[in-house]
Amino acid sequence: MPLTAPTVSRGWMNAIVEAAARQGIARAALARAGGFPPAALDAERCPLPVCVATWAAAARLGKDPLFGLHAGGQLQPQHLN
Repeated sequence: MPLTAPTVSRGWMNAIVEAAARQGIARAALARAGGFPPAALDAERCPLPVCVATWAAAARLGKDPLFGLHAGGQLQPQHLN
């Protein structure tokens, strides 16, 4: 059985993108800082390395080392399916 690379759901990516937007970070800037095309943020399943890069880019661009904690406080049910 072939192993597949880990992925995360679009809902989880939306949680990151929405939290970044609340800090004034545009989707395109987030993708550029993460080193991937903006379309990657719209995929049904997103590769885990892109997700990790998105978290890091959001923290860096927002100058918020606790970005993940702050974003987690804003999670909605639709982000987790």
